[in-house]
Amino acid sequence: MKCHKSLKAHNFFTSGWVKEVNVAPTTGLDSPGSSQSSPVIVRGRVLHSQSLSATPTNTWIIVAQDGGIMTANCDCKAGLGGTCSHVGAVLFYVDAAVRAREQKTVTQDKAYWLLPKACKKVEYKPISEIDFTSSANRKRKFDAQLCDPTAQSSDTVVKRQSCDSVKPPTEAEKTKFLEDLYDHGSRAVILSVTKPFNKAFIPKAVSMASQLPEPLSVLRKDDSLMKDRSELKKNTESVCIVITEDQVRAVESLTRTQSKSNLWYTHRAGRITSSSMKNACATKVETPSLSLINKVALRLSVHLVLLMVAVVIISAIFRMKIKN
Repeated sequence: MKCHKSLKAHNFFTSGWVKEVNVAPTTGLDSPGSSQSSPVIVRGRVLHSQSLSATPTNTWIIVAQDGGIMTANCDCKAGLGGTCSHVGAVLFYVDAAVRAREQKTVTQDKAYWLLPKACKKVEYKPISEIDFTSSANRKRKFDAQLCDPTAQSSDTVVKRQSCDSVKPPTEAEKTKFLEDLYDHGSRAVILSVTKPFNKAFIPKAVSMASQLPEPLSVLRKDDSLMKDRSELKKNTESVCIVITEDQVRAVESLTRTQSKSNLWYTHRAGRITSSSMKNACATKVETPSLSLINKVALRLSVHLVLLMVAVVIISAIFRMKIKN
């Protein structure tokens, strides 16, 4: 009862998740023949925090006459150890019921109406009708009401305020609000769908597409499968790929994450990189290694396999010229 660090149990109580609380006296557990000193059994049912539609827990506690907790049990998984938030919620309910019994309203009636009503069904509601009060503030207000039941709680005042009294913002106010969000570096979703602030949310791969070189996949031709090695070699002689320094810097900046970037695979496919340079220079021109071709081709389609063969042939010819 004194552990108020998280107030999870008290939140269960104030949310109306505790119901069917009963108290039954016992005899013979403490001193036989003396009902005044016999402990009592407190039984209650509490809704599950993660599944409100599930069967409520069966929680029972044996309480001594001086208020000490002799034992407690709950059929939830955490309750198997003897303590859980459901046990705490039932104890909070009993504590509030006893204090409400001692209080009198102006009509001399017991203030049982202060106890939260049991939650039967969780329904969808507008945001204006949902109480977002923290557990600490809710407990503080509830304790204040128990001390003075005739005082009007601040929750009641808030509920009586009409949302219609709030005027809708003007276009100038909306623009000013969005500008303030943008100036503070916020990544709010509303900015991504509002012009002109949505320009900051365009991926670099899209905004810098014009600065990137064309990938080698554009060289693919469907009729390459029907050509032999000599024809492929002749076709590659007319291919001239020019890459500027700006394009190199753009590709480098957008592919620094390597495998986490889709552009890394796009511009890596078909190129003989440092990891495959040795194998490309050592393979035979007439019968190149298929594993090397697959490694260079990466995720490209089968139609590019012969084109990759041509790339390997060109690299081999370049190697032969260097030796000569």
